[in-house]
Amino acid sequence: MSPARQLAFLSIIHQMQKNAQLIIATHSPILLGYPDADIYNFNVLLLENRKVYLNELLD
Repeated sequence: MSPARQLAFLSIIHQMQKNAQLIIATHSPILLGYPDADIYNFNVLLLENRKVYLNELLD
């Protein structure tokens, strides 16, 4: 998906998240940057929360 379409999709996500829970699988840094999203990484043995992962990287 092009960056312009991803940004348009972010607008749709913003409208939908008011009334719905969304589960999205992506590699897109644009979509992963959605504010206050709970993002999980399934590429490791244990499920990792983005906040925990970022804290480990920053330490």
